[in-house]
Amino acid sequence: MDYREKKKILEQYRKTPDSIKRLREMVRELESEAEKITATIAMDGGGGYAVDTAKLQRCVERLDDIKMRLLAEEAEREEIKTKIFSAVSALKDERERSVIYGHYIQGKSFQSLCFKLCYSRSQIFRFARQGIEHISFKVGT
Repeated sequence: MDYREKKKILEQYRKTPDSIKRLREMVRELESEAEKITATIAMDGGGGYAVDTAKLQRCVERLDDIKMRLLAEEAEREEIKTKIFSAVSALKDERERSVIYGHYIQGKSFQSLCFKLCYSRSQIFRFARQGIEHISFKVGT
């Protein structure tokens, strides 16, 4: 596995929480919409029942689809997380390990790592590159 593939996996792991947050927000919105439709049906007494039940059906189907996507993404993230954590902890150089862990796992910016670890920006980038080159993990199919 070359540098670009390793970096892509780390970047993908770093960005995953945003997609999970979006999916969770979509679940909340769809649940709220389903509750509103259900309340409308209950209050209506049957006037527009067919239209409201069709809306409710579509909403529930979308909700089920989003929940399945959320479960799949969370499961995939946990699988990748285990492999990445063991690979990062196996790095021999503590500086490389700190930069990789801080940036890709904790989500800290390189700038904040400069201040926290007391290294220049170029040193932080060098540690990141070397860490990615030294990291050894297998993620995928």
